[in-house]
Amino acid sequence: MSSMREHVELPEEGSQRLVHPLDQADARRPFLRSLWLGEAATPQFFFLAVAILWSVSNNVVIPAVAVLPATVLAGLTARKQQTDAWSYIPRRRQDLARPLPAAWTVASAAFRAAELFLGLLIVCIRFSGGGLPDGVAAWSVGAGAGIVLLMTAELIWRRRSAQQSGESAPMPWPQIFSLAAVAGALLFAAAALRGAGAVWRPADLLAGAAVMVGVQLGWWLLQAPRRTEATPTQEEGKP
Repeated sequence: MSSMREHVELPEEGSQRLVHPLDQADARRPFLRSLWLGEAATPQFFFLAVAILWSVSNNVVIPAVAVLPATVLAGLTARKQQTDAWSYIPRRRQDLARPLPAAWTVASAAFRAAELFLGLLIVCIRFSGGGLPDGVAAWSVGAGAGIVLLMTAELIWRRRSAQQSGESAPMPWPQIFSLAAVAGALLFAAAALRGAGAVWRPADLLAGAAVMVGVQLGWWLLQAPRRTEATPTQEEGKP
């Protein structure tokens, strides 16, 4: 930690012992940038970007290959910005457990649901007009199913983690509504594509799901080192 960051103004320890980047002006800027960049590294944004490229290309593979490096770069940059934000705060005073404001959580959940819905809508419109091959339709449905699976798994994991730690966490209604919206959009798109004559090949369905799971696992792995670096050591955590 640089001397500049060691001397930033923090709330008095007597009045507020734990500090979050949102509490400190210099740390707030990189923290907010990390949130925006993190959204660009999600499977929903990845799928939307691929769907947009599909709308101008009949190739099934190249759009996904082209978007993947940008997704990885966004994730790496988001991790770097988040690490920089926390570096303004001494480890023993970092409020790592504080959740984001409820309005931000609601906006993020709605934004991700809208991304998947828009991506599926683009695929449905283009496929109905004869502009996309069958592989794209099946890949899209598989990708949507993979995202629903990931959202369900994350929701269950967070609830169980809160229960095991003894925390009285409220019901995550924004995530639940987002999951319901995404699942509904997927069912609608699958029915529309099927009605337009799409043929489901298991390989294409599994490929779409596998790519989305891979993107999400990659994002989780990118975040894990930052959490490890920011966790106070036993010695530093002493008052």
